[in-house]
Amino acid sequence: MMILVMCHRSHTEMPWMASNRSLKAAESILADAKFPPQYGSAVKTLFSTPGKCKSVDWLHLAGPLGMYIIGLLDIQASYKTVFQRFLKVLYQLRGYNISVDTLPHLKGELVEVLALMESKLPLDYAGINQHCLVHLPSIIALHGPLPYLWM
Repeated sequence: MMILVMCHRSHTEMPWMASNRSLKAAESILADAKFPPQYGSAVKTLFSTPGKCKSVDWLHLAGPLGMYIIGLLDIQASYKTVFQRFLKVLYQLRGYNISVDTLPHLKGELVEVLALMESKLPLDYAGINQHCLVHLPSIIALHGPLPYLWM
């Protein structure tokens, strides 16, 4: 007979997770600045709930705001850097004025960041949707900026 035991790990055992104190501080900053509640819930989902990561949570935080919030969290610096790079690339890919000349660089950066995330994080942290992001630069080259398509 096999018994499966689920244990609660602290954020120190999972260095990509933030402490409750840190998450509450980030949520408070977002609430005080009058951001919609989904921004705070995205921070909580991504950095406190293993295996519950969704692409939409990353999209809420894409850009300078998300990079700033991640900088405030008490996660290890190497994880912060990777997450901030990921949000920066997402932000650039979602831009209205994106040059076709920058797409090869963005694709290279995206592939590198996704590979770092896959090597640093457990397999259940992100699903196939994150891998599909690798194809965005090709879609942008064919059809134009994403805001005019489906995002």
